[in-house]
Amino acid sequence: MKFKTFIKIYYSHRLTKANFFKKTYIKLVLPFIYLLNKFYYPKIKNLDLFALKHEHLFLKDLNFLFQFFNSDKGDFYINQYQKPAKKEKKLTDEINFIKDELKSFNIKPNFNENTELGENLKNLIKQLEQIKIQNIINDQSKNIIKDTKVDNFILRYQVLDEFPSKELRNIVDRGKKEIKDAMERIYALFHDANFAVSGADMVVSQVRNVLTLVESDGITRHGVLTLSVIVYDN
Repeated sequence: MKFKTFIKIYYSHRLTKANFFKKTYIKLVLPFIYLLNKFYYPKIKNLDLFALKHEHLFLKDLNFLFQFFNSDKGDFYINQYQKPAKKEKKLTDEINFIKDELKSFNIKPNFNENTELGENLKNLIKQLEQIKIQNIINDQSKNIIKDTKVDNFILRYQVLDEFPSKELRNIVDRGKKEIKDAMERIYALFHDANFAVSGADMVVSQVRNVLTLVESDGITRHGVLTLSVIVYDN
């Protein structure tokens, strides 16, 4: 950051309101304050190179991107207009708090001394969220599962208590895969299958249509299969 930009962001309003003596004092100490904060400025990034190294970001949702790029629109953000020296202290305090919380779970914090504090904070927040999610999944009082066997298939009823709403999508995506696998198994079982029917010369079985539907709650899914069976008599 250039000296003029530093003044414009952090001190222009103060200089406007200050009297003559205070304005003179600020102008005298500004170069030293600027040099003190200069050590904490983030490095300039080549965005083209950054995009090549982070192609996975194009697949992420908007809230993840807000958090990753430190936007004030996300669930977590770092005040980018705070002076760097104060920003580092705040980051350090937040990092230490999360480290202590991770240690209470007997988990080693994912902290890298060679990584910027902001990036370390994001990694620690993500690590803590994953630990809490895993604890909910492993807690039978919060993760209630009831399986019912129907012929060769198992119907699962699952309730997750205190589960982060933004993480439910992962559960839903897993449910989408499971219903898809089940429908593929049914398709393989009935499509062009050979059936023996008493008094019939030939039986033709074909799957005409397969649908995966979502209930109004946005989570529950079920499959609908249209089966055509033609029986040719002797």
